[in-house]
Amino acid sequence: VGEALDRHGVAVVDVGGGYGTILAAILRSNPAAGGVLFDQPQVVADAEGLLTSAGVADRCARAITGHAARLEKPMARTPPHPG
Repeated sequence: VGEALDRHGVAVVDVGGGYGTILAAILRSNPAAGGVLFDQPQVVADAEGLLTSAGVADRCARAITGHAARLEKPMARTPPHPG
């Protein structure tokens, strides 16, 4: 999946993304892309370590589902196109 994203400034939304394993892999292989991890509050909170160790936490927003739905942590600005 990651190799198919050949666009700059793309945002990948992983709904029900669990701890962010797949999203982290996609973002690692696409440095210009940003992402949103969308899941239950306790799952999103537990994903922080994986996203940080993968080096993509600054490009990944966290969104909370359920009755208290909210954007937990906005992503940093996506880097501009290199050319």
